[in-house]
Amino acid sequence: MTHAEVRPILLVEDNPADARLIQTVLTPHAAHYPLVHVERLSDALTRLSQQEFAAVLLDLSLPDSSGFDTIRPIQTQAPQIPIIVLTGLDDEGVATKAVQEGAQDYLVKGQMVASALLRTIRYAIERHRLRQELRASEKRARALFENASDAIVSLTTEGIVTEVNRGLETLLGWSRQELVGQYVRRILTPATALRIEERRSQLLSGEPPPTFSPLIEIEALRKDGTVVPLEIRDDVLSDARGRPVGIMVMARDITTRKELERRRAEFLELLSHDIKNPLSVLLGYAEYLQEEAQQHGVVKSVDVLPWIKRSGLTILSLVDNYLDLSRIEDQSPSLKREPVGINDLLLNIGQQYEGEARHRNIAFALSLQPKLPWVEGDPIAMDRILANVVYNALKFTPPAGKVTVSSSLRGAEVVITVADTGPGIAAEEIPLLFEKYRRATGSRRKEGMGLGLFIVKTLVERHSGRIEVESVV
Repeated sequence: MTHAEVRPILLVEDNPADARLIQTVLTPHAAHYPLVHVERLSDALTRLSQQEFAAVLLDLSLPDSSGFDTIRPIQTQAPQIPIIVLTGLDDEGVATKAVQEGAQDYLVKGQMVASALLRTIRYAIERHRLRQELRASEKRARALFENASDAIVSLTTEGIVTEVNRGLETLLGWSRQELVGQYVRRILTPATALRIEERRSQLLSGEPPPTFSPLIEIEALRKDGTVVPLEIRDDVLSDARGRPVGIMVMARDITTRKELERRRAEFLELLSHDIKNPLSVLLGYAEYLQEEAQQHGVVKSVDVLPWIKRSGLTILSLVDNYLDLSRIEDQSPSLKREPVGINDLLLNIGQQYEGEARHRNIAFALSLQPKLPWVEGDPIAMDRILANVVYNALKFTPPAGKVTVSSSLRGAEVVITVADTGPGIAAEEIPLLFEKYRRATGSRRKEGMGLGLFIVKTLVERHSGRIEVESVV
């Protein structure tokens, strides 16, 4: 403790003998506990208004005040300072009453020794400091609770509301007085009430199941009877021994999010059926017309139809990528697991993109190692992986270039390699290739949303695989 931090002890004692005894005890410790002595309560209040003290040693029998009423004025004047009552009675009832009135401790004058006095002063100061910090902490917590933007409700372990904040009152239209003491099911739809009851049991068990999620979506009832979708997080409140004493629930209105999800679902339905299906038909007819034009030597049609087909493939790829991204973000549906022949997939990819490569004046080659083992995976997802990578290679390979797709066995792994003679990728760009919406820059910039390789990497990892990039600029 530095000199600047030393605050004196205020002794309020009208008995000269008792005052001298305390002064004698504290004199050797004056560096830490300098003493200021007054004989009247009025003088003590004046001193307290003029300076800070570490503690007050207070006799309950003064010329201008007596009894426990003496404590209250001092506590009102200086609530931040601990009070130690001095009494001539060795009575546990006196001690209890003194503490009830706001004192930190009490000392019996006739039993006072230096060690006991010093210990009592130190403990009283420390207890009071901790109590003040606790009160300040509780005040801050209360302010955060009341002013939180989220709705908050605390419950007993039986599901009875013990407190709500203004956020919940505003969100649901119920007042605190209407909810405290009521079961929380009062503000829940019947289906949600059953879910919350099951969740409460899981929380209080201390061992929630592996599928237990910290965040869930529920439906609550406003006072006017309307239903509002909420996202909630709930946590168990425990006492000092770790025993559950309640549950704290934080809720957020997700009405806007649910509306956006509904519109997104409608848009995906539009992409999937109203756009993708007619586009597939258009591409089929373009392929048919191209073959017919080639057979009959219609040169102008032969020149134009590949561009129609290429534009259609680009649009179809964008639609497929967006649909794939939506499924990935929704984490549904889960991938199928069945034996897949990699070479069969690659042969199919070759048939899909051989014509595209020819029209771009790009050599397209397959180099497949025979008798590869089957792999476990989702054939549709794996086809999307390969289609994205091959189409990406074709986009960035200039005319007269070459794209080679090969398969091989490396130890226990089946390896697929797509190599092209494009302009290459700068080393600093390689780590960014698989980011969502990341598009090529400079001479490598092409059409697209920057989703293809993000989708590829995600689907590869969901198959417990990995994807690597090597490039020479």
